[in-house]
Amino acid sequence: MTKTEILEKVIQGEDSITQFRRGPIGCDKLAAEFVAMSNSFGGIIVFGVDGGRVIGLDDASREVLDKEISSVANSNVRPFVYPQTEYHIICGKLVLCVTIAEGASKPYSDKDGRYWIKSGPDRRCVESREELVRLVQRLHPATVESCNRTVADTLADYSVQEVKNPSYSTRLLATMVSNPGCSMKALSELSGIPIRAIRRCMDRRLYGKFEFRGTPKQGGYYLKEQNET
Repeated sequence: MTKTEILEKVIQGEDSITQFRRGPIGCDKLAAEFVAMSNSFGGIIVFGVDGGRVIGLDDASREVLDKEISSVANSNVRPFVYPQTEYHIICGKLVLCVTIAEGASKPYSDKDGRYWIKSGPDRRCVESREELVRLVQRLHPATVESCNRTVADTLADYSVQEVKNPSYSTRLLATMVSNPGCSMKALSELSGIPIRAIRRCMDRRLYGKFEFRGTPKQGGYYLKEQNET
């Protein structure tokens, strides 16, 4: 993003794809913003702007932001995201522009398994099972329609509390929907769930809803299709 484009954004104000922050906001809030943008249409966060004014970043804030962005991208978002960072000098002051692309492996969640979406210039957590069902169906309609027992039906069995604070089975199911054909190790890395816990989910709550295809070394897990029992 060019300096001129950033200034135009500052004048226009925040919207569903543009956020301004005075300085570091902490890993949890940053992760929630990354997740919401990844689950929506992407967006940018400009640090060093407050109240429609460019106030700039000092060296300490820059150091903290660099660490927070790296930590969040690698450890606080499932699956991983790859933010693009650009520093610019605008009006003699340093600002940081972070660009988040629309996610290719939706739905995304934070490290605690919470799903965030954009709501105008703000973000909000998905707090009802019906909304989570709609989110998954909207993002992966073909996969949902091909399931023997649809993702919607499965999620409908979950309590509202599990959606607000998703259990391993909820997170694993969403990961399998958006990343079919993954190995056990890949599912663990994408969902943040230990391999031992994944095996327990597959043997219990998700039993009969998936299958392994391919060779032991190169195969992966898929949700079952309608014509299979």
